[in-house]
Amino acid sequence: MARAVTPVATRVARVYGGAVGVLLTAARRAGFPRLPGPASTIGLLAGAHVLALTFWLGPIGVVASAAAGSIAAAAIAWRVRSRPLDRYERAIAVQVFGDADWLDDVRLTSISVQNGRAFAFPGADGHTYLNLGRKGFAAPLDGNRLYPAIGQILVHELVHAWQIAHAPSLAAFLSHAADVQIRNELGDQVYRIGEDPVVWADCNLEQQATAVDRWYAGRRSATNRQMDPDGTDAATITAALHRNL
Repeated sequence: MARAVTPVATRVARVYGGAVGVLLTAARRAGFPRLPGPASTIGLLAGAHVLALTFWLGPIGVVASAAAGSIAAAAIAWRVRSRPLDRYERAIAVQVFGDADWLDDVRLTSISVQNGRAFAFPGADGHTYLNLGRKGFAAPLDGNRLYPAIGQILVHELVHAWQIAHAPSLAAFLSHAADVQIRNELGDQVYRIGEDPVVWADCNLEQQATAVDRWYAGRRSATNRQMDPDGTDAATITAALHRNL
C-alpha cells in the first residue's frame, strides 16, 4: 500500500516544502532578521498555514492568521531555549567542516519532534536552527543508541546546516527534505548507505549526513579511527564539505 501512495505523497511533499522555502526566503528579504529566534519562524509558519485555510474569509482570515502567528510565537519564546555553538561544539564542527562562515549562523534549540528526534530547519531570521530537544540541547555532545560517539548527533545535524548553506535556495532544500522525510515515514530506508563508498551526488540529504557522522565516529574505518583519512568515504566527504568555505 505504501508503494502505491508514495509517488503522490512525495510530489505533494516536494510542493509543500518548496512553498515553505519561498515563504521563508520572502520573510528574510522583508526584514525578519530583525526578529531573531525560532519564535519568529514558528509564528510566521503558523500564521501562514491559518491564512491558507481561512483566506476565503477575507479580513477575518487575516486577523485569524495574525492571532495564530502571535500566539505561536509567544508560546515558543516562552518555552524554547536557543543559543549559538559553544567553543567545544564549534571545535568539533571545525574539525569536520573547516572554519566556515555558515557556522556563525547555526543555533541550537530545545525543540524536537516525534519521540525527541532532532531536525534542522532554516529560520526566517537567517539563522539555521538545529532542534535537538530538551535533553539534546542540554548535552548536544552526548551519544545515544543511534549515534553513540561523542558529538556524532551534532555532526549529523550540522551536515544539514551545511546543506542549507550550500543549497541553490531554501525552496530547493526544503522540497528535497520534505520528499526524503515523507519517504522515510512511508518505510523507505532513506538513511541507508550500505558498505560501498558513497557517491555524494547520488545521496539524499539523510544519506549524506549519515555518511559524514559515521566517518566522524570511525564507523567507516577499518581501524575504527575517528575521521580516518583512509576511511571508506574520507576523500569524498572532505572534498564535498570543504568546498566554498
